[in-house]
Amino acid sequence: MLTTLRIDLSSDTIASVSSTSSLAVHAGAPVIALSRKLLDGGLDPTTPLECYRGTTLCLKVRSVGEAARLYVAATTTGRPVFRREASRVRAPLMSQSSRPAISMPST
Repeated sequence: MLTTLRIDLSSDTIASVSSTSSLAVHAGAPVIALSRKLLDGGLDPTTPLECYRGTTLCLKVRSVGEAARLYVAATTTGRPVFRREASRVRAPLMSQSSRPAISMPST
């Protein structure tokens, strides 16, 4: 069974890992930013998070990997919503050909 990681939210822009004061972020979406930082540090992407504001549980995250793929967008009314990042799949490279793309007629 996976151990749930506790995150402390000290404001609406600051999140830190409870077990260490050295791992913290200051961002507009601190839980998302901290999730990305944890993944970069090698944390298992299936690890769940519990976010606390003082002693109050205010957010449960199913997995760090899932949270790291989110971003905050605004609706047309200005209301913030979570969205999944579009995959950044690169198009396959074109194969190189030895023949020229345009052939010029002989004169």
